[in-house]
Amino acid sequence: RRASAGGAVLAMVSGIVTWIIFETFQESWPSQIPATVVSLLGMVIGSFCWPSKGKNNDKDRTQSFE
Repeated sequence: RRASAGGAVLAMVSGIVTWIIFETFQESWPSQIPATVVSLLGMVIGSFCWPSKGKNNDKDRTQSFE
């Protein structure tokens, strides 16, 4: 299953917010680790909540190169 635009936006926003929170409170963990985990979860959850509209987008793209 491919990632969708909604999943990408959710991943970016949730990752940045998590990074800011961990940078602000200066936890003992490096802030990139929880931000990466949260953004990956955001990508998966967002892709399931907002799936891609077209299922044949890849076929259209590959046919234009042939």
